[in-house]
Amino acid sequence: MQRIIKKYSIPFMAWPFMLMTGLCMAQSYPCAWWPAPCPNTSAISLADEVPTRKRNGALDEGLAFQRKMRNQLTDILQKTARQNGWQVYQLTDEYFDGPPFQFISFSDWEATPYEKRPPVWDDLAFIIIVNKDSLMQWRKWTESFLQQMNKNMNNESIEALQQEQIKNTTEFTESSIVLVHFGINSYNVTTGMQDAQQRSLIPQHPLQVPGAFYAGLLVNKRSPDIDAYKLNYKGYFFNDPAAVATILFGDFQPRNAYNNWRPAFEKPLHFLGSHIA
Repeated sequence: MQRIIKKYSIPFMAWPFMLMTGLCMAQSYPCAWWPAPCPNTSAISLADEVPTRKRNGALDEGLAFQRKMRNQLTDILQKTARQNGWQVYQLTDEYFDGPPFQFISFSDWEATPYEKRPPVWDDLAFIIIVNKDSLMQWRKWTESFLQQMNKNMNNESIEALQQEQIKNTTEFTESSIVLVHFGINSYNVTTGMQDAQQRSLIPQHPLQVPGAFYAGLLVNKRSPDIDAYKLNYKGYFFNDPAAVATILFGDFQPRNAYNNWRPAFEKPLHFLGSHIA
């Protein structure tokens, strides 16, 4: 299976996952999709808790916009999945309801009417099951692997199992699932992969996508390790994915020193003596 991750950025990203060692016993699964990543049901339900979000500063107009975007993007993925015989489910919904940047106080921002506020951001992630048979084989192997891990083994046996874990987790995730991330009005846009200096890696191959500000494919030159397919703390990127396709729609500023994009609506302040430009 070709090692491809898709990231469509508004941003919009994709691909594989690392198994959750020790989380389940045979026939008792954390979710119906295990060992693929399970939905973050808490984050998804919190996104729909309107009273709580309004206390955090969200306005009805902004919440309506976020629901509209989530519904439309879900419809697009569901349509694509039906056309290809795939299955899709939402992984998480991460949002921010406060002031968008550090350049405005909460009280000033709260007093600003909706039509004059900078847009707030929302991050949606989905998993596409592109091969259910492969997913079922992944499950069977994971159950067997966990049973072996529960046995008394020497260091040599454990090391051999870890190498098997890396190899099989890589193969099963890349043949079973795609992780798709939609970043809407993100403050900071990266490719999802970084170098040792924490700079976003620049995609090597341009992609032709009508209407896109930028589109490129980044193929990971590093071999996967035991942490390669673990979700990051937000749950819409993998630690070291096989490849990332980055597609940006809208207006963005040029890349900064860390190869990150900023949306055009965000204008950094420059201090010149006692004056602010």
